[in-house]
Amino acid sequence: MKQGQTTTALICCLWGLLIASFASAQCVQNDWYSHSASLPAGSVGAAAQNPSIHFTDDGQFIYTVTEYSGVSELYFDGDLVQPNLCGGPGRGVIIQKFNTSGGLVWRKIMCWAFGLVQGNAVDDTDALYIGGYFRGSLSLESNELDYVAPPGTGYYLLRLLPNGDLDWVETGDQSIVIGLEWTGDGLLFMLGVSDTVSYRGVSYTSPEPSMSRDWLVFKTSSSGDVIWNDAITGSNVEMIYDVVCHDGVCLVQGRFEEDVKYEGEELTGSAIGQLFQLALRSSDGQKVWMNQQDNSCCIVHTHGAEVLEDTLVMSSGYYVGSPPTFTIDGQTIVAQGGADGYLLLQNFQTGEVYWLNSIGGNGLDGVISMAKTNTGAVLAGFFDSPSINYQGLVLENHSLLNDPFIIVVDKEGKPSCQIQDLGTPAADAMGSISCHGNEIACALGSSDSTAFGQFTLTSVGGGDLVLWKTCLPCDTLTSLAETTGAQPMLQVYPNPLTTNTQLVYQTPQGVKPMLRLIDVRGRVVQSVQLPSHEGTYVLDATELGMGVYF
Repeated sequence: MKQGQTTTALICCLWGLLIASFASAQCVQNDWYSHSASLPAGSVGAAAQNPSIHFTDDGQFIYTVTEYSGVSELYFDGDLVQPNLCGGPGRGVIIQKFNTSGGLVWRKIMCWAFGLVQGNAVDDTDALYIGGYFRGSLSLESNELDYVAPPGTGYYLLRLLPNGDLDWVETGDQSIVIGLEWTGDGLLFMLGVSDTVSYRGVSYTSPEPSMSRDWLVFKTSSSGDVIWNDAITGSNVEMIYDVVCHDGVCLVQGRFEEDVKYEGEELTGSAIGQLFQLALRSSDGQKVWMNQQDNSCCIVHTHGAEVLEDTLVMSSGYYVGSPPTFTIDGQTIVAQGGADGYLLLQNFQTGEVYWLNSIGGNGLDGVISMAKTNTGAVLAGFFDSPSINYQGLVLENHSLLNDPFIIVVDKEGKPSCQIQDLGTPAADAMGSISCHGNEIACALGSSDSTAFGQFTLTSVGGGDLVLWKTCLPCDTLTSLAETTGAQPMLQVYPNPLTTNTQLVYQTPQGVKPMLRLIDVRGRVVQSVQLPSHEGTYVLDATELGMGVYF
């Protein structure tokens, strides 16, 4: 805006914008996007695998991390973006950063002979951590890093800066990195070991080499330096699935066979695939509580955990076995088919189980991702049953294969709405979801076509990556004002705008509001995460053109 010009804004419209942002079930604008990435038609054995997606803390950007195998040419939105992927056809990882309108900020490609991504996390500076394991060589963007794993499997852990540049990377022998979580002041992750492993001067040898798998728990700084470490030991602690941290406490969930030990406490079992839970302090690793499933008749896969408030943690996943019965802390559910999803609510401070619910039909069904909302959580999963039932909410399968679903639940586990019709007519797999405010971003794999709203994407190869962002179809914000009694308020002056216009705002306690300025075409021209639930913000309008803004 040039000197002497003013930009006209309507107070009623600005008021409506911020009220919608703070307390309405409707998003400010339906600015969701979708992309597809794959290889040319006719190729066989190629697929997008294990996709994950994350909003940054301020909601301004979205990271996606996706494995690819057998891909020679990578297309995105119909454009050829990588003609010779990892020497093609090859294996690798595509790491992308988008703005919330779907614009690509940067794309990085990591290549290997074989490997898996087993976890990623975003810190409060928007840096991205990725970890897993690989065999053979590992390279990132023109051999920025060039590591060769010894015979067998090696681990990797790396940090990418917000601009996509590599900050640091660590690799090692005979191990795997999994369960990455940013604690607020450091990175928590697990390093699996069946023999001997080292990380930045810390070495560990399993007491029963080749007979068990132990897990080293590390807390590091953002630069990767070790703050503390400890070990989860036992006779075949099979896998760590989920780590979630809140207010200085982290919950680790995994599977074990005979026993699992941490800081002198031991849990015992008699079958493979039994769930264990370990809550520890993120400051020093001290144990808070441990828990396990009561029976040994089913294999439990945990996929997602969120701390809803200081004393509530919700977990999800699926369970399979014969008989298909899952019991924990006296709560029991029975699968209707070969596998069912589950939803579990516990006291985060003590581990006490409040309720345990089952989601499924007569086939193979499960929950594989969860994201927190202000009033509960969003569950994402798949089902090949003709229909599934959750607390009276019935979803019909349109593909008769893997139909993805999304269900929004409150803190009592009651469903409030659902998103379906994502997979028709072929098999799809929901990979990951992330929420910010009343918006949801999703990543899924598609083998034929995927329909959602006005978009229908058709696969041009063996398996595509589909990304989209939209508004949640039901209210996940309003109850904050109802429970706190605070009503959103916004005062704007002067109006029409000048170069420095003050906005005095108030929202319910605990809400960090997002300010968006939208032009008459519906484009977001400014977006700011406000630091607290109330205060004064000075809007800099010097870069705005003349016009009406909302």
